[in-house]
Amino acid sequence: MPVNTGKSRTAIASPLLLVPVAGPPLKPITVKTNELTVLGRSREATVVLADPTVSRRHASIALAGGRWLLTDLNSRHGVLVNGTAIEAGVQVLIDEGDLIHVGPWTLRVGVSSTAASFVNTTDDYSEGEDRRVQKVARHELENMAQHRLQVLLDCAEQINSATDEDALAEESLRSALSGTGYQRAAMLKPTGTESELIVVGYHDDRGSDVSNASFSRSLVHAAASGELVRMTGEAMVTGQSIVDLHITQALCAPIMIGGTVVSYLYLDVRDRSAPIEEDAAAFCQAIARLCGLALSNIKHIALQSRQQRIEGELAAARQAQQLIMPAEQGTSGSIRYALRTHPGSFVAGDLFDIQELGDGRTAVCIGDVAGEGAGAAVLMAAAQSHLHSALRKHRDLAEAIIEVNRYVSARSAANRFITMWVGVFESETGVLQYVDAGHGHWIHKPANGSAMFVEHTGGLLVGIDSEFEYEIETLNVSKGDRLVLYSDGVIEQQSPEGEFFGNDRLLDIVNASGDEVQDVESALAAVKAFAGGQALADDTTVASVLYQP
Repeated sequence: MPVNTGKSRTAIASPLLLVPVAGPPLKPITVKTNELTVLGRSREATVVLADPTVSRRHASIALAGGRWLLTDLNSRHGVLVNGTAIEAGVQVLIDEGDLIHVGPWTLRVGVSSTAASFVNTTDDYSEGEDRRVQKVARHELENMAQHRLQVLLDCAEQINSATDEDALAEESLRSALSGTGYQRAAMLKPTGTESELIVVGYHDDRGSDVSNASFSRSLVHAAASGELVRMTGEAMVTGQSIVDLHITQALCAPIMIGGTVVSYLYLDVRDRSAPIEEDAAAFCQAIARLCGLALSNIKHIALQSRQQRIEGELAAARQAQQLIMPAEQGTSGSIRYALRTHPGSFVAGDLFDIQELGDGRTAVCIGDVAGEGAGAAVLMAAAQSHLHSALRKHRDLAEAIIEVNRYVSARSAANRFITMWVGVFESETGVLQYVDAGHGHWIHKPANGSAMFVEHTGGLLVGIDSEFEYEIETLNVSKGDRLVLYSDGVIEQQSPEGEFFGNDRLLDIVNASGDEVQDVESALAAVKAFAGGQALADDTTVASVLYQP
């Protein structure tokens, strides 16, 4: 049984793995990075959880900006993270080791084993297992001596002051050894399979390193039922590897949160002459219960801290976004425009700008930065500022976009890209020159015709290839023509049933609209209604520009 000895908390691996640790039989769930995963009772759900307490669309999990986000989709019985109910419709950041409760199931946010170091433990199952592994009788657990209560109280004070799982393990193992007489102690975390455990903490009075440690699989398996178990005396002889290690007694206490085993307190001794306290089992169980309470509190505080941190970051990003965006309505050169934006649960870095260039030329830009939070907002601001400068420097629109692309490629992270559409209206010729850098979300509404999607070649997203050569495309426009530009938050918004808003609904809205203001107001209202009361998943930006030379 390999044991992961990694101590530090690392970034969650991709794809995400949800390991069932309680509830009816269920295979581990792999959450893909490139799609929204819906947990629910419906057959249309990505992961079907067939239980009456699970709603048809109970919860969703998605990767956004390198963060895994969990959302309660207005489920009837709710979703708990580390024992705390989350608010319906609000995206919650989940992290490695978190416990997600959906219906009768408890799912642990899994860790990748690819970067972990492992040691082998002993597979000591045998026909005599029932004789070797014994449940500790309740009356024995109630007989802890009075003089040891003070020791336990001191231990409780130290455990409750622990601020993270590593510190909790350190203090609880030290106290367990000093209060029981055992020589070796470990805090072990299950991973969902009997063949693998994570070592959270390890102590050995003899100075042995954890890489040489071995643990009884049958003892841990028995403790998984939620009861304190042990191996003692002659019962040890059937586990030959245990005998080779000269282990004479072993004890395993489950650490539980809300009825779910989340870790184990494992003790053993290798010297038959070593005195074990008579109430060692009771003392060990008391520490395990204290650990469960403290660990629950640590996880609850960590969840609150993550939410507060991300909310503060997003508030700053939204403020930056609002400062850069132009007014909701206005006129610039030959263009009259209307703009509406609505923030999603996590700011995505939408941008819109309009700029009079002189000589009857007016530039319009819409874009969307891949990723969320302050980083996306900063990149959006930098790109928009540089685009302003490049459009005035280069009369050739393609040259301006090429310069912005080189600027972004040299300064952004490897996973930060920008979809961008930039058009220049020329009032003297009635020609719209444009470059579509991977954006693709725009509609042409002629003054005397039906709204349509414009066929175009387009180019790479800004920031992917610093040497990419963008090319200008053109569209003839007439007085009264409108262009409706929008971010992918519009068409990718999902209904409570999981249906996407899509392009066709927006096309119908524009055809039924009479002017640029009605375009944007009707579109945004329709997206909100389509979401069915849920928070919009992404920033949603809709702009309509009316050409009137």
